[in-house]
Amino acid sequence: MEKVETNYKNGYCLYKESFNRYKIISTWMIVFFYSVIITLLFKIIPFFDRFYTVRFIDFVKAFIPISSYQYWYFTAYVLLFLFAPLLNSAIQNVSNQILLQIFIFIFLFVSVISSIFPQDLFNINKGYSSLWLINLYLIGAFIKKIDNKEYLPKNILLFSLFICLFYILVVFSNKNTLINRFQKQILMYNNPLCFIASLYFFKIFKDINITNAQINKGINIIGASSFSVYLIHAHPLIFRYIISGNCKNISLYLLLPFSLFIFLLCIVIDLLRKKCFNFLKISKLSIFIQEFLESCMSKFSKIKDK
Repeated sequence: MEKVETNYKNGYCLYKESFNRYKIISTWMIVFFYSVIITLLFKIIPFFDRFYTVRFIDFVKAFIPISSYQYWYFTAYVLLFLFAPLLNSAIQNVSNQILLQIFIFIFLFVSVISSIFPQDLFNINKGYSSLWLINLYLIGAFIKKIDNKEYLPKNILLFSLFICLFYILVVFSNKNTLINRFQKQILMYNNPLCFIASLYFFKIFKDINITNAQINKGINIIGASSFSVYLIHAHPLIFRYIISGNCKNISLYLLLPFSLFIFLLCIVIDLLRKKCFNFLKISKLSIFIQEFLESCMSKFSKIKDK
C-alpha cells in the first residue's frame, strides 16, 4: 500500500510544479549506490555466505539496476517520470468532469476487473508496472487540481463501497479455492480494497496540519529517507535470503516491532549514506551530468513552439 500512496503523492506534488526530467539522475545515483554496495557487502563479508554466495551475474545486475529490474518500482517509475510533463499538460487541459470519469474507469477496469479475472487483461502485472503508476499519478494530480474542493463526495464513497463488496463476493464465490485465492488477490497492488484504502489514507494524511517545527523536521528527515528504506530492505539479496526467510517464523506480536526496527535501521544507514555523498560531493557530479544532458538534448531538439 505504501507504493500506491507514494504515487498519489507523486501526482499531487509534481502537478503544476517546474519539471526537470534530468533530476532522475540524482535518484538513479542513490539506486546505483545501494544496488552495488549491498551486493559487494554480500561478497566480501563472510557472515552473508550462510545466506547466499554472490555470483558474477549478481554484480552485472547490480550495475544496471534499471535494465535488470533490480528494483521493480524504480524501473517502472523512470517511465512515469519521463511522461510526467505530458501527463501534467493533459490534466491541465481536461475538465474536472472528464477527469472524474477517467478516475472511475481506471478504478473499474484497471483495479476491479483486472484483479477479478485470472488473465492480466490490461498488462497491469498486479500493480507492478509503469501503467499502474501512471494511473495513480493521474489520480494524485486530479486531487491536486481540485484541492480546495471535496474530491471524494458521498456518492463516490458509496459507489466505492459497493464495488468493494461486489469484488469480495466474486472472490468468495469459489469456495474450493477461497482462502488461497483471497490471499493472492489481497496482495495485489491494484486490488480494489488496497486501492480504496490507500486513497483514503492519502486523504487523511494530506489534511493533517502539523504546526510543531520539531515534529515537521523529524517527518522531513524520515520522508527524505523513505525511498532509501525501500532500496535497502527490497534489495533482492536482502529481501529473498534474509528478510523473507526470517519473517516466516515471526509471530504477529513481534511483526510490528521487527518492521519498525528494520525501518529505523534503514533510516540510520541512509543518513550515513547522505554524509558520504556530501563528503564525496556527489550532488555536484549529479548537477554536472544533468547540465551535460540538457546541453546535448538542446542541440538535437531545436523544434520551436508555435
